[in-house]
Amino acid sequence: MERPGDNTPVDLWTATPVLTTTAAFLELLEEAPRLWFVTDGWRFQTRYEPDLILSVVEQMDLAWNERGVLVFRGEGSATPPEPAFERGRQVAFGGELALTGFALSKTTPAPGDDLEVILHWQALPDAGAAYTALLHLVAADGSGLAGVDEPVLQALYQPDLWPRDRSLPDRHRIQIPASVPPGRYRLELGLYRPGEVESPLLAAGQAPSFHGTGFASFYVAPYSVPLRSLHAANVRNLFCAGRCMSASRLAFNSLRVQRTLAVGGQAVLEDHVLVEDKAGHILGHVELEGLGAAALGQAGVGGQVSCGGECCGVTDVEEESGCGPDADSRH
Repeated sequence: MERPGDNTPVDLWTATPVLTTTAAFLELLEEAPRLWFVTDGWRFQTRYEPDLILSVVEQMDLAWNERGVLVFRGEGSATPPEPAFERGRQVAFGGELALTGFALSKTTPAPGDDLEVILHWQALPDAGAAYTALLHLVAADGSGLAGVDEPVLQALYQPDLWPRDRSLPDRHRIQIPASVPPGRYRLELGLYRPGEVESPLLAAGQAPSFHGTGFASFYVAPYSVPLRSLHAANVRNLFCAGRCMSASRLAFNSLRVQRTLAVGGQAVLEDHVLVEDKAGHILGHVELEGLGAAALGQAGVGGQVSCGGECCGVTDVEEESGCGPDADSRH
């Protein structure tokens, strides 16, 4: 209802102003030390604009979900971090949902790491009320190593109510097993309706598969060598390529291989060129600490170039263009 006089939208029972825009919600979330958002499931999906719904799902914790009542708790506003890799990818699951792209939080995760996978979904004309996304980490021989089965958008925003002209991000986390050896692994995606795991929706051209359709592959490295290990701690404007690096004895023993040292030397040279090109001179000690975002920041053990959180320009993620566990053609 609207408040007489200024026509401000207010709650019917308490007469307090009602949040109706995403901007107002984010402003309140940032200013309030703790924010509670109480609503019912149907009103949450139909009364508010999609961006507000997504902001609540991504930035608040679901504290209560029973008998149609939703209670969210938030403590401050935080912009989700930018993904390390993002790519458009068109995969239609019947006439119900279509994957329009995906993003990864890391391009070369290490064993034991959590990998966030963002799936961008678009509702098609035959979209239903609920779906479960299946994400599997698959080895080269087709064996499944890890996986999650989680509702799309936490089952808080049903696809048949989505706007048809846009894609919505759906975040999932999958843990890389600590025991996996270094190598290339594939992410495969499946989709099924609740209670129908034995009858998944098939992507166009996909044969029935336990895992799903392949959409990305990446290299798992034992660990990465940060650029800062080649930067002299006590001498300004000095990078040390080769074996003169800061590392524990255990790590140092595994770094003493020719190809890894060569990649480290290349990283130092590229960093030098980028800094001179950007500033016209070599920057000092403090500035170099934050340089990694502009340089080839990491070199994986054994000569495998990685692109972790500190670097750009090189990616170890490949898009899968085929379907099923045997798909091996890459873009």
